[in-house]
Amino acid sequence: MLRFLWLKVSICCALSLVLCYCVDKHQAPEDTPYPIAPNTDRAAVLKQMADEIVIPGYANFKVKLNAMTSASEQFIAVPDTNTLKAFRQSWLEAYLEWQKVESFDFGPANDFATKMFFNIYPTNVTTINANIASGTANLEVSGSFAAQGFPALDYLLNGLAGNNDAILALYTVASDAPQRKAYLQKLTAQMQFK
Repeated sequence: MLRFLWLKVSICCALSLVLCYCVDKHQAPEDTPYPIAPNTDRAAVLKQMADEIVIPGYANFKVKLNAMTSASEQFIAVPDTNTLKAFRQSWLEAYLEWQKVESFDFGPANDFATKMFFNIYPTNVTTINANIASGTANLEVSGSFAAQGFPALDYLLNGLAGNNDAILALYTVASDAPQRKAYLQKLTAQMQFK
């Protein structure tokens, strides 16, 4: 068994080296600029990109984010299996839409530092738990960036325990259930566009 594993690892390493060699041989020298047609209207290209990709992408994301926020409110009001599943599904859909626009971190997205409030990975479980315990977390400070956004919601929806019943117990019968629900609400509120 170990011999087979060693063979697989050796083959993967050899293929990686060959691919790296091929890529290095076929890349243009760093001082060679990409050719740009002399009559290219860059303003028109950027406008088209904004109008057809960036703005519609953020609009789609906003719809999914609003749906996730609504599902979060329903889960906080009535934490049960159905609302947990609905919250998870809407979280996933919003996260996938976020991945489509995250690279457009300029203009208003940069002004509001949206990336800091949406997708710092890995999430900081210690800070999340401390924020829940304190009940007074300040999500605007840099120390809290890794305790919010989609990765933090992932932890709170999927990583608190091994099964749905145990997760739901943390939102219903646990002594800190109200603080945990309040933190969920704070996270989704923080993710709303200003």
